[in-house]
Amino acid sequence: KLPLFQDILSAAQKGCNSDYIIYTNTDIALMPHFYLTAQSLIAQGHEVINIFRRTLAKDTSSVESIPIMYADLGEDHPGTDCFIVKRNILEKVDLGNIVIGARFCAFALRANLFALSRSIIEYPKLHMTFHLGDDRVWEEQDEYGAYNAEEVKKMFLRLEQKKDIYDPEIVARFKGQFENRVENWISSRGKV
Repeated sequence: KLPLFQDILSAAQKGCNSDYIIYTNTDIALMPHFYLTAQSLIAQGHEVINIFRRTLAKDTSSVESIPIMYADLGEDHPGTDCFIVKRNILEKVDLGNIVIGARFCAFALRANLFALSRSIIEYPKLHMTFHLGDDRVWEEQDEYGAYNAEEVKKMFLRLEQKKDIYDPEIVARFKGQFENRVENWISSRGKV
């Protein structure tokens, strides 16, 4: 039911010839100044820019509320669902058969980007994107989460063998974080 993340990234690369490609989840809204700010961030020379979203109350979902949504600073959110990536880095990303919309997919992309980029910066507090509510639908999709967990394990094996990794220690660190997340998930859910 869910598309392969790699297919989406590949389609984005084929669909344009820009130096940078912007990826956001489908439920992320952009602020009116998003592209102007993105252009300014790109000018700083980073290969990868990760923008953390702001979470707004879900009760502000009417079209008439859009100006209020823009004005609302919302709450910080640890999710990584907006990436501005230099094309030559995105071309090296290998997500295999990881599906989008399920547990571990954004983590897998972030691990790839950190492993492949010499210049990555994260902005957890910029008011550039937002999401209405914090439903976390993916938390209830155990079957897809288990599937992605197995695919991410395979992804790390491929990353460990790559010759163009910026720093192998980064791969090891992300792999350790992933193993901890899987272990915590298993213990919290009681199953995989």
